[in-house]
Amino acid sequence: MPDSSPQSNDNLSAGRAPEAAAQRRAPGPGGQVSYDGVEVLLLDRDLAMRHLIRSALVGIGFRSVVECRAVQEIQAKVAQRPVDLMLLDLDTDTAQVCETIRDIRNNRCGLNPFVVVIAMTWTPDRTMIQQTLDAGTDDVLAKPVSAAVLKERVRNLVLNRKDFVVTADYVGPDRRQEARPGGNDLPAIVVPNSLRFKATGDKEAMAEAPQIGDALRTVRTHRVFRSALDLSGQIHKLERLAQANRQTEITPLELNGIADQVAAMTGAIRDEGLGKLVPIADSMAAIIDGIRTAEQPTPRQFEILRLHSLAIAATIQENDQAATLIGEALNRAAALLNRSAARPRKVAAAR
Repeated sequence: MPDSSPQSNDNLSAGRAPEAAAQRRAPGPGGQVSYDGVEVLLLDRDLAMRHLIRSALVGIGFRSVVECRAVQEIQAKVAQRPVDLMLLDLDTDTAQVCETIRDIRNNRCGLNPFVVVIAMTWTPDRTMIQQTLDAGTDDVLAKPVSAAVLKERVRNLVLNRKDFVVTADYVGPDRRQEARPGGNDLPAIVVPNSLRFKATGDKEAMAEAPQIGDALRTVRTHRVFRSALDLSGQIHKLERLAQANRQTEITPLELNGIADQVAAMTGAIRDEGLGKLVPIADSMAAIIDGIRTAEQPTPRQFEILRLHSLAIAATIQENDQAATLIGEALNRAAALLNRSAARPRKVAAAR
């Protein structure tokens, strides 16, 4: 993925402001929508159905439609030229189509992970729809697809596309009905929408390399945030076991898993240039190493490790308490490491 925009040493922007999202959703110049310059990729194994959908697209105003008969063709097609809208037949191979959508959203396939994706199927049962939405598609249409329905759905994705959210295993449109309780989350991401840009001329929706690069960095920063929160929950579970003197129930596999997640998060923090978080990430790595080599992990070790996770999440969230949490985590970690330096250590848990 080309990425030519400059990167600061403290890239902690969590998402665009709500005002920007509102401007992004405003109608384009003069309220006009034109699909003349939009690039479409159409996947359907059935030749007659491809011709039918292509005719509907041309009737709506699209002029450039690239056809695929098999899922395996998509990778090569989207690597050669950017597309603005993808219409993918789920019945061709549901599992492979969903995996391809997931690869696109995770920037493993194609030039634009934020391309608009509409899935289609003759059998829109609940399981299939959920599987497709979980992959990161924008919409699902039931076949046969009429020109009127297709026109309405595409126009909605031009003018009212949902912002993106990021979790440990999902990147895609925000399907939540309401925000999470307690405000313990980041704002959804207003991603580039080349379909909107080409259809309306809205430059705020442009999806060239700089805009895509900026949005990808925000996605990766959100993923660090989610990783920190997920780690906090896992560590809290182990902390409770230690408080109950049930350390024997804490397995090497669990500790190794947490160590791997800490290492991955530390790497992401360095890669994204999140300078404020590098010291706290390094301290976190030292704490988990101490836990893995301790004769018997203590509740205090897990408490301090969890504090590190919360400090990372609060910093990305730009919480008012972030600086206090970081200072407390680093000070307590230093004191803990100094006290444990002379204690007997065991061999790190076998992987």
